Amino acid sequence: MKSILFIFFLSCSFLAFSQTPPYKTFNVTGTGRLPGSSASIVDGGLEGAVSYADGIYTWTVPGSFQIEYEIEIAGAAGGDNITTNIPGGDGAYLKSKITLTGGQQIKIVAGQKGTDNNYSDSYNENIGGAGGGGSFVYSGSTPIIIAGGGGGGASTSNKLTTTKTNADGKFNTTSGSSITVYSGGETVLGGTAGNGGALRSNKASGGPGAGFYSDGDEASGGEGKSGSWLGGLLTNYITVSGGFGGGGAAGYAAYSTSGYALFLAGGGGGYSGGAAGSNSGWGDGSYGGGGGSYNSGTLISGSDGSNTGNGYVTIKQISSGGTINSPTTTVCSTGIDPEPFTSVSAPSGGTGSFSYQWQKSTTSETSGFSNISGATSATYDSGMLYATTYFRRVATNSLSVYSNVITLLSTVAPTAQTKIVGFPEYNSATATFPISSKTNHISV
Repeated sequence: MKSILFIFFLSCSFLAFSQTPPYKTFNVTGTGRLPGSSASIVDGGLEGAVSYADGIYTWTVPGSFQIEYEIEIAGAAGGDNITTNIPGGDGAYLKSKITLTGGQQIKIVAGQKGTDNNYSDSYNENIGGAGGGGSFVYSGSTPIIIAGGGGGGASTSNKLTTTKTNADGKFNTTSGSSITVYSGGETVLGGTAGNGGALRSNKASGGPGAGFYSDGDEASGGEGKSGSWLGGLLTNYITVSGGFGGGGAAGYAAYSTSGYALFLAGGGGGYSGGAAGSNSGWGDGSYGGGGGSYNSGTLISGSDGSNTGNGYVTIKQISSGGTINSPTTTVCSTGIDPEPFTSVSAPSGGTGSFSYQWQKSTTSETSGFSNISGATSATYDSGMLYATTYFRRVATNSLSVYSNVITLLSTVAPTAQTKIVGFPEYNSATATFPISSKTNHISV
């Protein structure tokens, strides 16, 4: 009686083991205070499902274990005052190493640049620029990493008590920048503890930037997470809207007796929002305050006011379980006998030396894995196999990272009448052949 042997050798690997670390860059989708209708992503192979709605990306961390990522994030710049050539503050930049867990849903917002201003009112007063949006990475109500946006450019360079430094987004402080009025001694406060910035007490100021937990003061202030991250907006005069990501609008103080209106800069959005730009009287003004930042991971680098355009978020996987090989296999009358699995590349990420544990499954390449007793070295010899079996290696230090999965499938042992089809390298004297990444059929 003839018998048939079907053997398939598959090598399936997670993207974490490619030579170039997988990444995605999440970019802005619109201009001004409103997001666009479709996503804008540079896809470098980072795993995990992504969806997009109303300016917010939702990315699901793949797998069920911890993975170490490098996240680069930049807040958006504030709007420029085109009329007087006064630039807005620039967005903060941070790069951090952060560990996330498989299945975790991550929300991502890329801040949009505050609106530039080249208008002037009937009295030829210049209008300040609007605040830039912050960029945000968070899970539920928990911030992960946030970069503050820049405040808007000053309405005039006359009698300034602030500089562009006040308007730049800050990478190493969680508070938004405050603004001091030229005369009268009042300080308009930036937000603290994740809240929006403030207006001047007499409201002669632009719109403050939003924080993570709350909006900037008044309707001209930017909106935080609860307000869908929209930039601030003025509806009863010339609109110079804040950037998406909580940037404050360029505001104005109106005097009904004279009909005079002085326009002022908006604050930047961020973990805590920047203060609104203010004035002390005719012919002076100030920048809007820059937004504050937040980092829950290990900071690699950062800088104040280094991003001159729209914000962005880049997520790159930096931990890896390494790669194991597809072994050469001997066909026997009762099953298959693979050569030992060896390590092609070492694991990386986390802190400390790695220990190893090999696992196998007879269910699928994604489930049913259990530890193999005594298999605790970088290599492993499985011995004879009589059924479909999936193998992987777990490497553990401060993280647990997983190798690619090797799949070996064997059913019904061959007899002397068996011949091999599809393997030109097959050696009939030794009954051995190399593994390939293709599916190969062995039949009579």
